[in-house]
Amino acid sequence: RSIAALARFYKIEPGAVVAVYDDLTIDLGLIKVTTTGSAGGHNGVASLLTHLGSGFVRYRLGIGPKQPAQMELSDFVLGKFTSEQQSLVTQKLVPFVQGLDLLLSRGIEPAMNQLNRRDPK
Repeated sequence: RSIAALARFYKIEPGAVVAVYDDLTIDLGLIKVTTTGSAGGHNGVASLLTHLGSGFVRYRLGIGPKQPAQMELSDFVLGKFTSEQQSLVTQKLVPFVQGLDLLLSRGIEPAMNQLNRRDPK
């Protein structure tokens, strides 16, 4: 609600809003930039779609796949990374920030072209 209220107050179109969030459907350490799609079970994205509307930019950071598969989704999403996972995330922090800078400085198309590859550089 607060993001939608700020966007309305400052007359910011949904396409100028960037939501950065974790995504279970993307492998850990990868990035995907999109502007469409459903909430995919992500409560924060569902709230944005309800209150802001569609068309906002989604800067999705992969946290998947869920392991073990039988683990409750909320336990996985809210749990801690293993030491190997934490090491990978730490290695990817600079590329994550550089990708966000690319998105903000050059726009959605260049960011999608570069970052939506399997191994963004």
